[in-house]
Amino acid sequence: MDNNKNGIENNDLLKQALNEQDGIAEDVEIAEENTLAEEADVVADVAQAAEADEVELTEIAEDAEQQEEYKSRIYTENFAQTPAAQELTEQNQSKNKIKIQMPVIIGGAILAVALIVFLGWFLFTKAFVPSVVGSWKFIDPTATTAADATPDEAGVNTGNDMYFILNDDGTFIQSANFREYYGTYVVAHNDGKMSIDFTIFYDGSTMTYQAVLSGNMFSGEQMALTAVNPNTGLPEGEAYNFEKVNYKAEPKAIEDYKINEKLVGLWGLVEEGVFFEFTQDGTMAQTMTDYLGETVIKSYFAYSITSDTEFTLMLGEQSATVNYGYDEDNDTFVFEGMGFKRIEGTIADAFAAYNTATPDAVVAQ
Repeated sequence: MDNNKNGIENNDLLKQALNEQDGIAEDVEIAEENTLAEEADVVADVAQAAEADEVELTEIAEDAEQQEEYKSRIYTENFAQTPAAQELTEQNQSKNKIKIQMPVIIGGAILAVALIVFLGWFLFTKAFVPSVVGSWKFIDPTATTAADATPDEAGVNTGNDMYFILNDDGTFIQSANFREYYGTYVVAHNDGKMSIDFTIFYDGSTMTYQAVLSGNMFSGEQMALTAVNPNTGLPEGEAYNFEKVNYKAEPKAIEDYKINEKLVGLWGLVEEGVFFEFTQDGTMAQTMTDYLGETVIKSYFAYSITSDTEFTLMLGEQSATVNYGYDEDNDTFVFEGMGFKRIEGTIADAFAAYNTATPDAVVAQ
């Protein structure tokens, strides 16, 4: 009985061991299945990654191929054309050049024609046809000016010469002995003859001359004036000859001249129409105007300061010592008992400022 009991217990233990073995086997099988699944997932991931890499490599290869095709096409279009294509390209380029050159050629032709027309107009209306406009110097038969003097040399005022300066705006200047008289002129043509009427601002007098022009800008221009009324102060019927020069009004400075820096500049007594202008180069200009500020007479001097109260003036070959003063507190130049205020700007600016400040004032005539 004991043996049977032991046998039963042994059978139970055997069954238990078998069951445990079966459980272990199931666990192992499950573990193996899980491992295989994981390995399959890894293989799938690897395959997917490889496929993606292959796609990327394919795209890169395609891009490289496209780039090579693009380079090849550019090279073919620009450097490796076929003879037919090259000939066509050359024809197109030739046509483009013609299209570009035609406006240039037309423009050049128009410019050339315009230049020829201008040169023709200039030669036949300016160069070979003398004009009254310009600076005319009286030819004194007793003058010592060299016969071969240039227009610049002949235009230097020595104080002993007379000039007529005719401007293209109808104004003129008669200059003699470094003194200029301002006025207007009118040119008239009657019966094939030219006459010039001069009106002087200073006294309103009128001078009339018959004028004959000759020469040209290359050989020199001449003008003969014949007085036809007694206001000229010249014998009627007698011709006076002038030559065109480059006029220069200012006199030469006194040798070793001295200046006073405080006097350099423009000074004026607007209500009297009198102005003085001292320069650093030793020259001085005195200007007299009408009540509108138009210049009537202008005289040029050379000056040199000799003391705080005196300076030397030279008008042509004549010299004189004059007294002056300077009021530093009021910045005023005192001359012949009159005080002249410093002017910043021009004479026209001084009249504009004066008329604004005193609209009812009448400047002395």
